[in-house]
Amino acid sequence: MSSANRTRNVGDDYREAMIREYEAYRGSGSTERAAHVAETLRTEYGYEVQDDEDEAEADQKQESAADEPTPQPADEPASGTARKAAQPRTAKKATPSKQATA
Repeated sequence: MSSANRTRNVGDDYREAMIREYEAYRGSGSTERAAHVAETLRTEYGYEVQDDEDEAEADQKQESAADEPTPQPADEPASGTARKAAQPRTAKKATPSKQATA
């Protein structure tokens, strides 16, 4: 084997090791350490990590948006909640009481 075939890019090895380190920190809940490693990956290697929380948050927003009812215009009642038309109230007419005339 020639010496050219036996060389490797040590920078790539470090980057891969740091990615594994980031994933281990995220998996164990060490968010501060994971954030530090992510920053190093970003600045030193130009590598952007995929944040599981951002992805989960986006999925949750999509699911909750699908569960919410579509907003109805203000002049139309929402389906299933039809309002009864207001009945005008009228005062009861007082009937004259029968008074005995003396």
